[in-house]
Amino acid sequence: IIALPIARRIAPLRDLVCLVKLFGIFRSRQFDLVITLVPKAGLLASLAAMASRVPVRLHIFQGEVWSSKSGFLRLVLKTCDRITAASSTALLAVSASEKTFLLDEKVVGAKDIEVLGQGSISGVDTALFRPDRDARREWRTGFGIEQDERLILFLGRINRDKGVGELTDAGRRLLRDVSDVKIAFVGPDEENLIRGMGSAFGNQLGTRVICPGLTRTPEKWLNAADILVLPSHREGFGVVALEAAACEVPVVATGIHGLTDAVVDGVTGMLVPPRNADALHEALSMLLAQPELRARLGREGRMRAVAEFEQEVVVKRYVDFVSELLGR
Repeated sequence: IIALPIARRIAPLRDLVCLVKLFGIFRSRQFDLVITLVPKAGLLASLAAMASRVPVRLHIFQGEVWSSKSGFLRLVLKTCDRITAASSTALLAVSASEKTFLLDEKVVGAKDIEVLGQGSISGVDTALFRPDRDARREWRTGFGIEQDERLILFLGRINRDKGVGELTDAGRRLLRDVSDVKIAFVGPDEENLIRGMGSAFGNQLGTRVICPGLTRTPEKWLNAADILVLPSHREGFGVVALEAAACEVPVVATGIHGLTDAVVDGVTGMLVPPRNADALHEALSMLLAQPELRARLGREGRMRAVAEFEQEVVVKRYVDFVSELLGR
């Protein structure tokens, strides 16, 4: 492992330094293959790999920052993805809908990019992420959730692109209308949004609205939850939706590319328009009022996760693909 920090945000000087260091690493080690993921690392590493003449350069698209941007910034970021694609010798997308999006936006060509199986970057470990009725009671008690309360869970990076603003708006109304509901925002607060939630939730923040930060045991939170909500503005796939499904937890998500592959509307969960707090509130209210529907969606989700996204199967597809690239 060679630790090389890469800033998530645009940082020209730091990015240039990182690019030079990557070039030195690739040139000295003479790798046969470089695999890149995520936008910034993809751009820097694919350029450095091309410049140092690494013969096989695979980039995996798993979500575009610019898809939720507009104007000049969107153009710049989109151009960066085009450069990444042009600098790579092979391309994958983690979902069919993302591939379609990249083709429609003319970032890649139809012959240049593939999706392995039904998609996903790693699948889901269905032995770890599974319904556990006995442990559910213990975990809920540990999280401060009463057994007769219903828990709506957001699990991921807490930022605006994840739709936390819309969830805060919808959640405020749900807490007003339904007395036995709690909401948990579990994950790192990247944009200091939790501090601003006080104006929306008042003294319910810390009691009916829980913000425990980063977790190392997401399977426990998913088993403790009644509904997972993922109101993202952009996603490559939304692995947490698969993890929830594997735990028989229904998912309410936005109908954007990436999530339409992870959630089957009306079968494993419900899809709502992005940036629409009213639609989000309506879907969550419907599921809260219908335990039979929650149970059915959960069962269907588990069956789909096991049948199509079992981790060992997904990983084998990647191993076979990379082996073919290397001619082995």
